[in-house]
Amino acid sequence: MRGGCGVEPHHLSFIFMLIVTRNSLFSILVLMSTTVFAQDVDVQDKHEMVQAQIEHELDSLFHYSSLAYLQPDAFKLTKDDVMRFADLYDIEPSAVMAVLDIEAGKSHNGFSEPKLPLINFDNKLFQRKLAKSGVNVSNLQKQYPELFNAPDVKKYGTRQRAEHAQLKIARQIDDRLAIECTFWGMFQIGGFNWKRCGSSDIDEFVESMSRSERDQLSLFGAFLSNTNMLDSIRKKQWGVFARAYNGPSYKSRGYDRRLQEAYNKYKKNLR
Repeated sequence: MRGGCGVEPHHLSFIFMLIVTRNSLFSILVLMSTTVFAQDVDVQDKHEMVQAQIEHELDSLFHYSSLAYLQPDAFKLTKDDVMRFADLYDIEPSAVMAVLDIEAGKSHNGFSEPKLPLINFDNKLFQRKLAKSGVNVSNLQKQYPELFNAPDVKKYGTRQRAEHAQLKIARQIDDRLAIECTFWGMFQIGGFNWKRCGSSDIDEFVESMSRSERDQLSLFGAFLSNTNMLDSIRKKQWGVFARAYNGPSYKSRGYDRRLQEAYNKYKKNLR
């Protein structure tokens, strides 16, 4: 962050207000105070020293993922990002956008709001996996009624906040399983595919999904490479791709047809 500042003889106070718009306005206020500098240092030197100190403090204060929300334009997926990705994997940009269109919706957002990556927590899958591992799900239903009912949008305000609330509860029961039973980001990749996304462990997968849309795109690329789906998306074999990406019931959801329609739309308009 850059900015000018006025210098007092003995004390300096800085208030930084950053207002970021993403669906709604929010602000982060950072208040920093510095101690007196030597009297024989001129104003310009003081200014430079203060700027260096500010940058050092901010680097220490904010993790990379937090900066994604202080400077959202730098972490929001752009057309150039898609073009570079398509070139890297030898995929038509329109094919990439078709998958994005189906999985993230027309908003193409990988985050519902700051720090909340788009997710779909599969409650029923979580219950099945718990039962398979020998857990008494009936007891858990009594202990965690909110988890085993539909997401409480009325309580949390939005569907995504309610889904994240359920995920948080589920992680208290079985952290790894809860993550694996959740579909993440703008490409809605199942957490059980974390290794296929090139992540060294499941925590790194969640961190990447929670960092930026560019990270989500990168995970998508690794996922395609490690699951032999590159050939079908390159050839626009939508049925083959849909079966691998969306599962054997893809036809009942019209997934292949929707991909074809989305591809045609972007093929016509994306330049």
